Order: sequence, then structure tokens, then C-alpha cells
Amino acid sequence: MRKREKVEIGGDVIGEEVRMDSFSTISGDVISKADAYIGEFVGINGKLTVYGYLEIGRNMRIKNGFEARGLINHPESSFCCFDTSYL
Repeated sequence: MRKREKVEIGGDVIGEEVRMDSFSTISGDVISKADAYIGEFVGINGKLTVYGYLEIGRNMRIKNGFEARGLINHPESSFCCFDTSYL
């Protein structure tokens, strides 16, 4: 599932692979059954759950926390890469 920039969603988002572009707002939870890309300045008012790899943009907000099973990568940083697959 791919969403364009500046999209507002009034509920939950569930998909195989989730890609949220910049400045989007989701009022519920976001669940990705595979990999996820969350762009810059995205706001998630629920919980983010990713069962694959997570790539995040800068200044994103997640109100109720997140869980990621794979690598967490921030493309602008060479040292921010976490392997959470052992959890």
C-alpha cells in the first residue's frame, strides 16, 4: 500500500508493504506484514508495527510506540541501523 504526500487517514492502515510519503497523518495504528517506509514528518497517532525492515524519515512522530522485527534504517544517518530480528 502506498500513500501520497500530505494524506490524512482517519483509521488504521494494514498492508503487506506500507509506504507513507512525507507530511501524512494517520489517526490509527499502522501494521505492515512485510517492510515499511515512513517518510519525513509523518504522524502516526496509534502504534506502528512492522514485521519486516523499517526505513524512517526525519522528524516522524509515533504516539503509541512502535515494534519492528527487522532492521531499522534512517537513510540520512550512517550509524543508525539496528537489527531487532533477534527479539
